[in-house]
Amino acid sequence: MSLKATSKNNIPAELEVAAIVNSLVERYAIPIYTENIVIESKVISHSRPILTINTRTKEPLLLLQVLIHEQLHWWVDAHPRYAECLEMLKTKYRDDGEHNKSGTYPNSYWEHIIVCFNTKLWLEKILTKRDVEWIYQQWQAYPTLERFITNRKKEIGAALEKYDMVLKM
Repeated sequence: MSLKATSKNNIPAELEVAAIVNSLVERYAIPIYTENIVIESKVISHSRPILTINTRTKEPLLLLQVLIHEQLHWWVDAHPRYAECLEMLKTKYRDDGEHNKSGTYPNSYWEHIIVCFNTKLWLEKILTKRDVEWIYQQWQAYPTLERFITNRKKEIGAALEKYDMVLKM
């Protein structure tokens, strides 16, 4: 399986981000769980039904974080112990209210614990400590959750490991 980012509307901003994303795919060992990546202006980046990245930034490291994050949603959703792990997380952690603002995704908080934990773990394996720190000092979609994960990294990692929900490189 290979990744290829394409522009939805063939406008300059989308084409530029698509080129950056494609160069990231060539440079880094990106986890691949879906082949299709669409770059689209004026949307929120999302994983389903097609992995879509917006044009909010052209900064390669921030795009790398988004790409890995959205790919990992596919990995989590397909994981055989996903439901079991979610139930465990629900007993340990209270939803911080930062997710599921639309009311459409009631498990969003707990799924994002898994996705955000593994995104940061992956970034720590392929980037320098300085680059990872820089990424997490920038705008984050889920700042409260990212701080929570950083502060409880060992605890969360141990909990996820019991369900084989820590991604192996």
